[in-house]
Amino acid sequence: MGMVGLAVSGSTVGIVLLYLVSLQCGTPVVSLDELEDHMGQRVIVEGAVVRAELEENGVGSVTLYDSGNLLKLNTEMTGRRDMELHRWIRAEGDLLSWGDTTRLQVTTDDAMKDLGPWEPLSTGLDQLSEAGGEYVKINGTVARVRSWEGGFTRLDVMDGHCACSVSVDGDISDDLAITVLETGDRVSLCGMVENGSWGNSLELLDARAVEKVGKWSVMELTPGLLALEMSRLAVDMELSTDRITDDCLFPINLTGYVRYEPLYPGSLVLTELPGDGDLSFKVILEDECQGAFGEDAIHMWDRVRITGMVRFDPDTLRYEISATSLDIREAHGPINVTLEELVANPSIYQGARVCVDILFVQSLKNDTWLAADPSGDSDAEVGIVWIGGAPFPPALYGVVSVTGEWVLDGRDMAYRLECSD
Repeated sequence: MGMVGLAVSGSTVGIVLLYLVSLQCGTPVVSLDELEDHMGQRVIVEGAVVRAELEENGVGSVTLYDSGNLLKLNTEMTGRRDMELHRWIRAEGDLLSWGDTTRLQVTTDDAMKDLGPWEPLSTGLDQLSEAGGEYVKINGTVARVRSWEGGFTRLDVMDGHCACSVSVDGDISDDLAITVLETGDRVSLCGMVENGSWGNSLELLDARAVEKVGKWSVMELTPGLLALEMSRLAVDMELSTDRITDDCLFPINLTGYVRYEPLYPGSLVLTELPGDGDLSFKVILEDECQGAFGEDAIHMWDRVRITGMVRFDPDTLRYEISATSLDIREAHGPINVTLEELVANPSIYQGARVCVDILFVQSLKNDTWLAADPSGDSDAEVGIVWIGGAPFPPALYGVVSVTGEWVLDGRDMAYRLECSD
């Protein structure tokens, strides 16, 4: 009995040893940070699906993530048409060198097994600097959507006083989930964090990682109220220029008066009240509202309403607004001004349509007259030109009210009033 018992025990041990040996000789399970040691081998890996590009025939690629590491799987799985995002899977295949990258070649449907859901790490925009190289989930508001030729898209996303840029791969920038996004959308999105000298950014790997969850309630402000809001933020958030850089802060609707005649398409200055230049904000007009310089162009002291984002300009150390739309609420028309004011501050009115009382002094040439201030309190004189078949001045020796455009003559760098009616 003793010998039989010993034989049975020995065979059992042998079976266990053979089983352990078979396990050691089987396909090794490799973590994504140990791939270099197994090039050319058949391995088993595990990770979360963060991107999937599968054709209808199942051929394509799937990208896995685990602990800051990414691995792209070349797939030939005829039984699969799609791969759900953020699922933890186990895949078996041959580890290959693919150019400068490493890929796993998966050739059968049963070589990939879904082990269940996986939840990415949620973090705030103010904590991205501590999550470099990680795949995270963030929530915020779309501050701006910009696209370039070649399909590259960038989203500026903000949350409170913090902001980051989100780069969108050209392969997915035309996806409906991306193209429908606009300023003020509240979003939840996932991607890889990149830290650089320019700030924190997020790389979006799959369009399905963006979810539109609502809309930001845009504040209605005037330049005066905006100045108070920025002062409050500076105190409450203890903001400094090195933390804000040139990132967007929050969307607003801003109503104010155009301080100067806009000479160049692309920017203007808004102030709280007509004639008040002490409290003002620079507005950068994006491509969407460049039409404001067309036939119904905006002019000095027009009351306008713009929609855009407040941001900080590190070059001027001032806040400015990036506008995506502009509406003229009240056209001011010609500005009543004295000749003395025109001559004393010529650049302020450059390009503006003004109405001024003058006293003709002398006829010069080519429908040009020299005019003076009729008050007699000033020796201001200016050249006035009649253009476009405008009627000749009705009174040559009395006080006349004329309306025209105050322009800078580039030939002699002198200002003059051009009257067309």
